[in-house]
Amino acid sequence: MSSEVILEVGADGGSLTVFGERAADGKWSFRLARNELMLYESEGESGGRDLYIGQSEHFPSIQDALILMDKYPWHRLHPIEIHPEFFDAILSEVRKRGGEEEESRWRGMMKHRLPPRNGIHPLTVGVSPAYGVRMPLKNQLTGMLGVYLTAAELTAKGFIVSPTSRSAFGADLLVTDQRCQNAWSVQVKTNWDAKPYWLLNQHAEKLKSESHLYVFVNIKRKDPLDRPDYLVVRSREVAENVSRDVAKSGRHGAEGGSVWYSFPRIAKPKTTEGWEVFGNPMPPEAEDPPTPREDSG
Repeated sequence: MSSEVILEVGADGGSLTVFGERAADGKWSFRLARNELMLYESEGESGGRDLYIGQSEHFPSIQDALILMDKYPWHRLHPIEIHPEFFDAILSEVRKRGGEEEESRWRGMMKHRLPPRNGIHPLTVGVSPAYGVRMPLKNQLTGMLGVYLTAAELTAKGFIVSPTSRSAFGADLLVTDQRCQNAWSVQVKTNWDAKPYWLLNQHAEKLKSESHLYVFVNIKRKDPLDRPDYLVVRSREVAENVSRDVAKSGRHGAEGGSVWYSFPRIAKPKTTEGWEVFGNPMPPEAEDPPTPREDSG
């Protein structure tokens, strides 16, 4: 039997996918596949890679697979794909866990992937950007888009910006003013659409440097080419406001599983976007220090 994607959700740390297999008699069975390799790579582990991927046994109902997913805050993540046959059942489960607000968010993000209505096939919707319909990007592409949008924003403000290697830990961008008097490392965290938090890695609690900044980005879902929402926060403020969600280790509610770290939006009331922390891109020239006078003895 071939597998079909029933539900895929994702975040910066990885993805969770429920696969379904339909037998000849029409009955479905479901299994959960977990991929947290992005967490593995960001945490710089030297071993244990297999702990970050895996798949479950088969379950007779979609609800059983979703109960297993409850080890993670899956209803708060990004819906990437939903099988049309299970759309209503899955949205009902989202509502049970996150209320009307989360259900509405999911419906908004997936409205262009609903089953055919009035004879219109879903593949004909949003094929051309001219229709104004944009689909959510995969997690890695969302992150890259946020990095380059931030780089473009800083460049437009007059700073010198250089992206780091994508494998570099802790910094996505290196930034200086035009006289190289001040320099910053910048870590960019990106959401597809507005969310009340941004996911972090576990080291965020320890990164406290005056020269290390975060830029949190919310890309506009309706059109990612529109200017996104930005929030610039000092690393010390982020470290002091890291929120933790502990995934359950089993179906019966025992704790001890993976920990998901995030920065909640309410931790930084937005009066401005925060770019002023970078200061003046063209500071006054530094004066040469005075020449030491020789001792005339």
